[in-house]
Amino acid sequence: MRDVINSMLDLTQKQSEAWTKRHNEIMTEIHATHEEIRDLIILQKEHRIDIMALFQSQKNLRERVDNLENEKS
Repeated sequence: MRDVINSMLDLTQKQSEAWTKRHNEIMTEIHATHEEIRDLIILQKEHRIDIMALFQSQKNLRERVDNLENEKS
């Protein structure tokens, strides 16, 4: 019975370590994303660039290219 309990405790510990590692990875990704957003906001303020307009124009361009490719098919 002790062996079963010890193996369950070991498994729980390993699972906890895996979750902690994944949590830390996710938090690192979130912080990196926040940095990117902060940089874009600073860029927008400094250069008066409408970031959303840039994204929208890129999206429109991709849609036009896709439409042209579909028409060729």
